[in-house]
Amino acid sequence: MSAVLLRKQLTRTGDDDDSAFIYPRIAESTRLTLKSVLITSLQQESTKSIAKKVCDTISELASAILPENGSADVRITALYMCCH
Repeated sequence: MSAVLLRKQLTRTGDDDDSAFIYPRIAESTRLTLKSVLITSLQQESTKSIAKKVCDTISELASAILPENGSADVRITALYMCCH
């Protein structure tokens, strides 16, 4: 359930107004911690349905933060590819 709530808080709403997209406004150290926690959660989760929700969170976050030119954080790119 926390992965679902996290995903709702971190991802874009689809509106033109990005004020609800909080990821760019959090500290860089928090972003790094978040990525590490998502990676660890995915590695350690044994319940398939929960792992799927963590993957959904990673995928949506990655698609929101990955630049269209392909230059990105290697870890989040790898996670995105693993989840699809």
